[in-house]
Amino acid sequence: MNPLKLKASTTPITSANFQGLQTMSNVEVKNYIANKITVGFAGAVGNGSNTADLNIDTANALSGTAIGTFVDTDRTEATGTHPATGAVDTVTYYAKQITANDTGTITNRPLQYDAAIQQMTDAQIRNDIIDQAVTAMVTESEYTAGQYRLAGSAPTGGTWTSRYTITDVANGGNTTYYLWQKTAATTSPNADLRPLKTYSGNNVKQMTDTEIQEMIPYFRNRIISTSIGTYKIQASSPSPGTWVSMGSASDTREQVASVNYTGSYAGTRTYSNVAYAGTRTYTPAGYANTFAGTRTYSNVAYAGSRTYSNAAYASSFAGNRTNTYSGSRTYTGSYVTNFAGTRSFAGSRTYSANYILYYGGFVGGTFAGSRTYANAGYVSASTNFAGSFAGTRTYANVAYSGVYAGSYTSTYSGSRTYSANYSGNRTYSGTYANSFAGSRTYSGSYSGNRTYTGSYSGTYAGDTIQATKDTVSTVSLWVRTA
Repeated sequence: MNPLKLKASTTPITSANFQGLQTMSNVEVKNYIANKITVGFAGAVGNGSNTADLNIDTANALSGTAIGTFVDTDRTEATGTHPATGAVDTVTYYAKQITANDTGTITNRPLQYDAAIQQMTDAQIRNDIIDQAVTAMVTESEYTAGQYRLAGSAPTGGTWTSRYTITDVANGGNTTYYLWQKTAATTSPNADLRPLKTYSGNNVKQMTDTEIQEMIPYFRNRIISTSIGTYKIQASSPSPGTWVSMGSASDTREQVASVNYTGSYAGTRTYSNVAYAGTRTYTPAGYANTFAGTRTYSNVAYAGSRTYSNAAYASSFAGNRTNTYSGSRTYTGSYVTNFAGTRSFAGSRTYSANYILYYGGFVGGTFAGSRTYANAGYVSASTNFAGSFAGTRTYANVAYSGVYAGSYTSTYSGSRTYSANYSGNRTYSGTYANSFAGSRTYSGSYSGNRTYTGSYSGTYAGDTIQATKDTVSTVSLWVRTA
């Protein structure tokens, strides 16, 4: 049963047009009574701490029941940073609605007619007045205030007051969202629609705005007990019930993309089994390094030519040599050997017999050919023969097998071509210094650390903080309407 009002033929009501008392319609309840209750609800001192109020903070320190969060993420690196890690800072906004019971009481009660004029009970006030005021607010009647919205700028219609802020932080500029509350209605109510109350016994009169607003605690508690007029902050519509979006806020963040880069780099890069194929060019530069260790070759084929120019070679050899030689060697110089006999001549003789040569303790060999002696001198039997020999010795399949111990020192100029396999170990210990100019091509894998200091000029593809942004998440403020 709705409250009573004054009935008149026209407005404003005067003694001349007064016609008696009349029960208010639902539209009339939502016009004036709902206006005064919701405006008082929105304009109460201490907003954010009274029953059914909303509040938001980042410390999660305000009282109330959690209704959702907004999470803002922000790149820790400036736009253009390269290479970038893509790290972010995170700030969480905690939204709550106060659900504690309001203990306010009513001393001025509206009148109703139910077989007689009587004051409305608490249950009748809640069911017949407060429920209609809550519905008018959540459906945004033009005569009501009190509803909340989440937006970057004030909504239209009436007066909106910013209660709390949410900031989407970004390199290119922040975006601020506000939790707005409507504090003045879009349309002013009809003052002739005031409900009636008793006074001075059985007399009746219209209620003042202050007396009507005594019902605000009932309004607050009714929102919590029925859930109509409660709010949530989340991405999708809550359930159960009917929920309407009252605005939204988005978290945005700069994109990270791989781009080409030219600039300076100083630091350490670690490679693990990184395949490298390419060419490196060195300009004449000294290289000095010390190497000590062993290299092992197994059946390493070598074919090529080494050219010596007056290169001294000194080596000692001890062991067995077995070889077959066929060809000619030409000597120019002094020849010293052992000769036993009595011979003195100058000319040419041809031998086809065994020739005994004393060489390192070994006797043997077959000689066939000619020797030409010039100015050959003879000293005595069983002594050395000294003279000059010039000519050619021809060996045909002369096999030599024996042991040689001693040192050979000589100078060799020319080219030798080797084609053979080498198997064994070579140990190097010393310093190598040389200059190299040219290009070397590598193909293989590298694992280890390389430290660069200085400027790097070239093209490098890596992660870079972009100016363009992605929307990471969006949440809406939802109000329950049924």
